Amino acid sequence: MSRVPLTVAALARSRPLFDTYQRLVSLEFQSLTSIEVAEAAFSRMLKPNPYTAFDIPNAPDSDDVLMLGTDQRDYFVPLVREEARHLTDGDAVFDIGCGDGQTTAKAFETVRCKPAANILDPNAASIANYKKRMDTGMMPLRKGQSFVDSIDRFIDRSTAERSVRSLFGRHALCLVLHSIYFTADVSRLMNFVLDCLRPGGRALVVFGDDKTGYTGTLAHMYDQERDPPEAGDRRRNIQRRFDVFGIGDGPITAERATDAMRKELERSDFRVLNAQHHESRLYGNDLGDILALSFISGLVQMEDSTLADKLAFVGEALFRHPERFDLALETDGIRAHMLSVQQPQYYFCIERTEVRDDKG
Repeated sequence: MSRVPLTVAALARSRPLFDTYQRLVSLEFQSLTSIEVAEAAFSRMLKPNPYTAFDIPNAPDSDDVLMLGTDQRDYFVPLVREEARHLTDGDAVFDIGCGDGQTTAKAFETVRCKPAANILDPNAASIANYKKRMDTGMMPLRKGQSFVDSIDRFIDRSTAERSVRSLFGRHALCLVLHSIYFTADVSRLMNFVLDCLRPGGRALVVFGDDKTGYTGTLAHMYDQERDPPEAGDRRRNIQRRFDVFGIGDGPITAERATDAMRKELERSDFRVLNAQHHESRLYGNDLGDILALSFISGLVQMEDSTLADKLAFVGEALFRHPERFDLALETDGIRAHMLSVQQPQYYFCIERTEVRDDKG
């Protein structure tokens, strides 16, 4: 992909555009709850590739572009597909923080069997849509158990409820695809995920780089400006995520991630098979999309501040510091003429081994 950076000089005459799009996004978001704001922002990411969404004769070859609003799925969906192709009808999949199933449907569209899907999400509408995709044959999965709950509350229940404990040791595949942000304790979550795998089962974990990505950088800048009491907790939570997966100076490797995770989780009944860093991005048709995309995470969770204040901050940050987000204009491919910002991500494939030799 080729792109042209949008520098401070390039944006000099565009201030009225920023003001206009801030007002339009504010009008769209102002009557919504924080969950609805996140959904509206996320819809920008999920814009389908029109050449593959519809049966268009002689359409350009763009099968590798899954969604117009992000190329994160372009990177990790093929990796999930590779793991999913080994599943059988008798297997079970656990989709943690499953959303409405759109991403999982893409990842499983080449699967030729019908494993059971156990699904967890705090949004009842998302769970309903996920089930609808299974009912209508949009994904080759059959309905297992479904749970409407937050990740942390659900893990709390695992010590007391038989229906939750029954998930332990059952799954050939656990998916944690951009849902790790919604736990207060990443170590506890990963121990739970490993417990849910059968020996030889694999967990696929994907999450954004909140230290250098667009949304994480904005959240950090906003915290620096206001210095709220919870800012320290947010920074520590991000650092904890990096510590658990062995992310630091130098390239991430499976060996490094295995060593770090075994130390942090205090168990050794697993190994990391694959660890990758992707230079992925977010894309929008205009400045309004880029402003709205700032609310897919980070800022949307800061409910002590008004929507208007946050939008004004994002607009000012983009206008005065575009280089911090690598704001650019795309110049080729299906995303030509779209604006983009950096949103890197990490991918890990973790296999549970046969023997738990430390806590068993």
